[in-house]
Amino acid sequence: MPERDVFTAVFNAIDVGVYIYALEVEDDDASLRLVAANHASTQITGLGADALVGKTIDENFPGLRALGLPEVYASVAREGRAKNLGEVRYADARLQDSVYEVRAVPLQARFVAILFQNVTAQRRAAEQARAILDSAHNAFVMMNEAGIVTEWNLQAERTFGWTAAEAIGVPLANMIIPESLREAHARGLRRFTETGRSTLLNRRFDTPALCRDGRATHVELTIVPIPASDGHVFASFLHDISERRLKDDALREAEERLRLTFEHAPIGMAIVTLEGRWIRSNQALCQLLRYTAEELEALTFQDLTDPADLPDELELVAQVVRGEVPGYKLAKRYLRKDGATLDAMLHVSLVRDPRG
Repeated sequence: MPERDVFTAVFNAIDVGVYIYALEVEDDDASLRLVAANHASTQITGLGADALVGKTIDENFPGLRALGLPEVYASVAREGRAKNLGEVRYADARLQDSVYEVRAVPLQARFVAILFQNVTAQRRAAEQARAILDSAHNAFVMMNEAGIVTEWNLQAERTFGWTAAEAIGVPLANMIIPESLREAHARGLRRFTETGRSTLLNRRFDTPALCRDGRATHVELTIVPIPASDGHVFASFLHDISERRLKDDALREAEERLRLTFEHAPIGMAIVTLEGRWIRSNQALCQLLRYTAEELEALTFQDLTDPADLPDELELVAQVVRGEVPGYKLAKRYLRKDGATLDAMLHVSLVRDPRG
């Protein structure tokens, strides 16, 4: 096969679009003339090579002038240095609005190859994914194996105070990880990259975190490793639980105050089931009845009630259970452990649990 045919076959086998321009006048970017276009360029744009080859860049793609691309292409042809132009959005009378990844590569004798591919679908998918992440009620943070932040959604901005522009490209440990946990964070990353093992991945846990203003908070999070071309990235959804923890702490404090009030009340107090079994008794009641709390738990109030008083109390209990009265007050006699009788005034109230 002749060398030219080999070149043509290779040129047309490339799966990205390629336009080759000749810069006919060195200092005039308007003199860029298309001399070759491969098959992939036709598939990407829908424009056949026959309709384009031989024409100048402004004749083929007049909208590129406003983007400053002819000047860039000409500089690559003159200076011999490739340039990655990233994503370029383009549309004209023949081409619908699309986004292209573009790279300009110098060839010999003031020729330049423009490599491009249509990434509109990927861009739209990325925009949709971004919209979903930004509408999430949880903070979303992604980092690479070096611990560098690569994604940071709107809720992460609200939760921690740094904008995405400020956070992306910065080590996560320098922002939200408390100083006392940074070494453990670094060890965990090293262990995973070296062994592929971690005790924290793919499970929910809570941990302290820092905000930009120095305020400490608590977050609940799950870290998921995702394979990438250069190793792994780590996706994390984080939920601020500082308010919930404050409520939990307040509830625990209230429960502790109630427990202490119950335990140290100067009068006998107990919690008893509807069947009469003692669930909990305070110190004062144990002293009055001469039983320990553990001993009372093996008994019922019926066991410690004078038989002569029991029928009246059982009727009152039945009225409470039927909802006829909220509680009752009764003068009754208790049978103490030492055999003595204790006269007492009993006050009973019904307490319902969530099941009724």
